Amino acid sequence: MIKFEYRTSYNHEWQTCGECYAVFSIYSKSISPDKISHILQLNSTEQYMQGEDVSTPWGKTVKSPQSCWFLSSQNKLHSKDLRAHLQWLLDIIQPISFNIKTLQEVSDIQMHIKCIWISRYGDGGPSLWPEQLQQMAFLGLPCYFDFYCQEPMFTEPLVEIPTSRKDWNFGYLTLDHMKKRGWVLE
Repeated sequence: MIKFEYRTSYNHEWQTCGECYAVFSIYSKSISPDKISHILQLNSTEQYMQGEDVSTPWGKTVKSPQSCWFLSSQNKLHSKDLRAHLQWLLDIIQPISFNIKTLQEVSDIQMHIKCIWISRYGDGGPSLWPEQLQQMAFLGLPCYFDFYCQEPMFTEPLVEIPTSRKDWNFGYLTLDHMKKRGWVLE
């Protein structure tokens, strides 16, 4: 197996979330996770055989409909910058791009990179570097995002929504635009 050490190509370490990680995911009904590891010359961080019992994030146990192979940065980095997690992943899979291309030729193989970003109250949003997008394009890997917001993000409304027309407060410009269009308050 090929061994890799984590290195970052970027010196910026921004705290853009409560938690984040990136996952390289491969799914197949015809190839086992062990065979995927052998072709890639890379071990997974998690894998499931088709038909194996798998626990969902909601605590339910289901049978895996296909074999699943995952390489995840979760619990590998302590960074709260999604770019660092994605770069960790790309630094590992970029050198085995030929092996990835070989797997992509299998008819029922599905593979992608998923970025998981969990917000704290008041955080900005995730960002990726253009070079990372280029690397994913070179590898032919789509990138998906899962966004989650931690409490109290949606527990208190930021603006009170008026319940009747008399509660609406129209500014001068809004009234002027309405007047130009022939609209009335009613």
